[in-house]
Amino acid sequence: MAKMATAARASAQRNTEKAHRPWTVRAVHGFAALVYGLVLRVCLFTMVACVVILPLTIALPQHLEQQAVFVQRVVVDAELGALTGEPGVPIGGPATIVLSNRDALLDGVSPDGARWVDHNKLSYPVQLKTVVAVCREIQIVATSVGVAALLVFLILRGHLDRPRRADVVRAEAMRRRHAGSSR
Repeated sequence: MAKMATAARASAQRNTEKAHRPWTVRAVHGFAALVYGLVLRVCLFTMVACVVILPLTIALPQHLEQQAVFVQRVVVDAELGALTGEPGVPIGGPATIVLSNRDALLDGVSPDGARWVDHNKLSYPVQLKTVVAVCREIQIVATSVGVAALLVFLILRGHLDRPRRADVVRAEAMRRRHAGSSR
């Protein structure tokens, strides 16, 4: 019972000390506590976002690989096709692209073994190697940011749990005063 009463007196003493501080000090401490809490929440949100993003960037290339086709883009020209035996004028070289519009595929295969595809019917052709490269970059960034957020969170949480030197000195002084007054 005596320990609880002592703890209550110590708490009341701290509250009285805090109330007698100038308003500027109280405002700065309040603002610092607000910023501290926001930083902790941002770190937690960032870590959760990274944990969600990483599996998505691993699964996306595998999913798009099923839609990918090795193609040669061409601008269809019937007159040129009659002369060369090809459906039109080739654009660039053959590439593996994610083909969302299967109607763009033409009959036949290029000499490189790529399927002919009408360039005018393609909607947003994306090469599979571009998707894989972007996903790798996102994985690297998400991992780095997640680890940094975890470290900041752990450092700040460790700082929160550790008693400040001023609090330790104040508690020791109060303990001495209480020990001196009880004699």
